[in-house]
Amino acid sequence: MWRVLLGGACAASVRTGTTPLQLLRMGASTASKASFAELRSGDDLRSGIAGFYDASSGVWEEVWGEHMHHGYYADNGRKDHVQAQVDMVEQVLGWARVDDATPASMLDVGCGIGGSSRHLARKYGCSGVGITLSPVQVARAQQLSHAQGLGTQLSFQVADALTSGCESTRYAFAHCAPLRASPAGAKVACRCCRCRALQVADALDMPFADNSFDLVWAMESGEHMPDKRQFVAELARVCKPGGRVVVVAWCHRDLAPGEEALSPREERLLRAINRAFYLPRWCSVSEYSRLAAEQGLAQIRSDDWTDKVKRFWPAVILSAIRPRSLFSLLRSGFKTIRGALVMPLMILGQRRGLVKFGLITARKLPLPPPPSSPPSSFVSPRIPSTTNPVSAIRAEQVSPAEAKAGASILEPPPAGFEWGGFF
Repeated sequence: MWRVLLGGACAASVRTGTTPLQLLRMGASTASKASFAELRSGDDLRSGIAGFYDASSGVWEEVWGEHMHHGYYADNGRKDHVQAQVDMVEQVLGWARVDDATPASMLDVGCGIGGSSRHLARKYGCSGVGITLSPVQVARAQQLSHAQGLGTQLSFQVADALTSGCESTRYAFAHCAPLRASPAGAKVACRCCRCRALQVADALDMPFADNSFDLVWAMESGEHMPDKRQFVAELARVCKPGGRVVVVAWCHRDLAPGEEALSPREERLLRAINRAFYLPRWCSVSEYSRLAAEQGLAQIRSDDWTDKVKRFWPAVILSAIRPRSLFSLLRSGFKTIRGALVMPLMILGQRRGLVKFGLITARKLPLPPPPSSPPSSFVSPRIPSTTNPVSAIRAEQVSPAEAKAGASILEPPPAGFEWGGFF
């Protein structure tokens, strides 16, 4: 396997101007010069993530379809890998008990090309919004949604774009004439009818009102967020009272009692992965749960599905070295190639017990009912002692025939009884 990857690195070296050994070193151990400081600033991360997915999404879709996340392999049997990704969505929905309260609206944070968004829209008939840092992913997500008859239910938004519209620097899809005609490297803003719903969004400061969505879904996007606390706070903020938040993320292992940090060896491994996939520091599943509790979310549950996804990375590597996939990989550029070269490190991290596939779900408590107004003080009017109220009420209800016949309305009161007094 490594001979094949080395061959790919040799071919890539012609395109990138670096030696094959340099490519492999950058993929496997780029963290050595960075000590334990963060490798990239927030702006560098955002631009790097957008560029990485701009370059790699087409290759991924060609081989693995419209879902861009782990597959579910709990049965350990042979399985179609595209179906395994669909199964992952279904299994997470079941685990999180989303069916207990069918969502009418949902937000897909880190939507990729909209695979989860479309699945949720079809399953629940809900409307939805997807956000991603990649303008290429947004354009493709919108195109696929229209092609599948979901264009009116779903919209997709570019995160951290400088202008509205699906702005792209290198890639275009067939539906968009302005993008298709643009020269390579030129920035254009697509205003076609299929992209007009796009607008600027930031997952750490989302442009949605409080309490906007019944379901807030983040499938393998939290690992890209440099501020995990703010990320969870935004998920909680835009979730409707009574709604549900679901986070599926790459995590590192929980720290043991008395342990303050991961070991230097573990940090080096994660840093090599971070460099290739444009990730900030990781956190543990228990840390996500703690952050959810900080935001007042309730019914918090978490789980570790690492054993259920272990077949995923070996399958991705095998698919990448097939002749057709390898050719597409080499054409996609240096960022995608470097990501491919560190995939074995994900397997290594799982085997060491460092890399975990974590699930977290929680509900946002319903709003308390408005306080009931205090009962107004009621003073009963004093009834004149000369008036018999029962006789008066009954007199209003007596028919003319009864009155003419001299029907008795009430028996006379006992001797000594007086209305309004004591007896």
